[in-house]
Amino acid sequence: MKISNIKLRLAGVLSLASFTLGLPSCSFFNSFDESPAAKVIEINSLSLAKTALETQIGAMEYVSVSVKPSKEQKNITLKWDYDASIIECDKSSNWGVTIKGLAEGQTSLRCSYGGYEAHCLVTVKGFAENYEVTTEPYIYSNYSVLQTSPGVSEKVFVSLYGGDVSDIDGYTWTVDNPAVASIQPTGQYCMITAKDAGYARIKITHTKAAYPYYMGVYVFADATEVSYITTSNNIVTMNQDDGDKAISVSLVNGKEGLLDSQFAWEIINEKDEESPISLSFNGNNAVISPKHGGSCTLRVTHPDSAYPLDILCRVISIVKNVYIQPSTTVVTLTGVTEQTITSELVNLNAGEYNIDGFKYILDDYNVAEIVGSVGNQVTLKGVANGSCKLIISHEKSEYSREVLVIANGQLKDAVDASCYITTSQNYIRTKVGAAGQTINISLKGGEDGD
Repeated sequence: MKISNIKLRLAGVLSLASFTLGLPSCSFFNSFDESPAAKVIEINSLSLAKTALETQIGAMEYVSVSVKPSKEQKNITLKWDYDASIIECDKSSNWGVTIKGLAEGQTSLRCSYGGYEAHCLVTVKGFAENYEVTTEPYIYSNYSVLQTSPGVSEKVFVSLYGGDVSDIDGYTWTVDNPAVASIQPTGQYCMITAKDAGYARIKITHTKAAYPYYMGVYVFADATEVSYITTSNNIVTMNQDDGDKAISVSLVNGKEGLLDSQFAWEIINEKDEESPISLSFNGNNAVISPKHGGSCTLRVTHPDSAYPLDILCRVISIVKNVYIQPSTTVVTLTGVTEQTITSELVNLNAGEYNIDGFKYILDDYNVAEIVGSVGNQVTLKGVANGSCKLIISHEKSEYSREVLVIANGQLKDAVDASCYITTSQNYIRTKVGAAGQTINISLKGGEDGD
């Protein structure tokens, strides 16, 4: 919608232009033309090809812009507004915007210029097929140690890093000492009720997480007098290629004169297998080093602590997935110009895969066409204004890769100069009170139905 009254503005400009025609000199007209207001490019309308768009994280879409008069579109500078935490936009083209989903959510994409504006509601939901989550899913929580008293109930929760809302039913909760505490789990939430003084460990697993999460429950008859061991974090995650990790613990409500040298450390493996870490310790400080992928429990004890402290240690082995990397992810085909895209497989050396194993298809051959392909190179040419996607696949890659193809300035969509409008007569002579006259209008050079 036009914010200012363009009709009044145009009427004023036309009146002033008519007045200057009668002047003997055009110097006044030149000075008017050179004023800052005259340099503003006027447009009649602004619109987006889509008013609503649904995409995915990692996917790219294209929304074209239409400005009238079209001859001014290349000369104006469009303004774009959107939530940059949800989508990423390439605004370098005056004929459209390339949108990439970053995070799940919804934002209004707003394009504006000269008092005109257009909106597109963009919804980002789910992940694109070729989107790779680089971090292995794991369970985490703000609750690592729970200190309570008999008869007290507390609600705790966990989350799955790298998961989504559909993973809420994948959790399993178990407690190793039900005489100390009972649990009532519901999805990612659990109600823990302390029953008797003692120590219990709650184990949480998830179908998508390789390693469990442990939560320690200390039930004290009088927490102000009982000594116990604590640490800043009871879950340690390391990459297999990481260096050493330092851990320290402390004794709460300990007696004066106690020596830190009385702390004892040991590695507990749930399965009968080699420990994923090596351990060296001195008093209340320890250093762990990753050896291979897996998880284990680091248990710390002290003679004056009624209960031990368990620390979960996770060593992640990152698997390098093979994926397709094109030379560009957005291709613009202008007029008859051809563009070539070169692809390669990442995490495989060039001699370890068949270069002729790449396959190429377009999801819309009305917009572009594949001129030819040889090995890891494919050449495209535009057919009609619009956008489509080039889908690249390879036998060694689990996922295909998409390249956004934008075609503009295509001859098929240009105005045909051989088509024109004509009438039976190009002037009418009439007078007040005369009978009506008929004018025949026809399109020359068109087709039936035009």
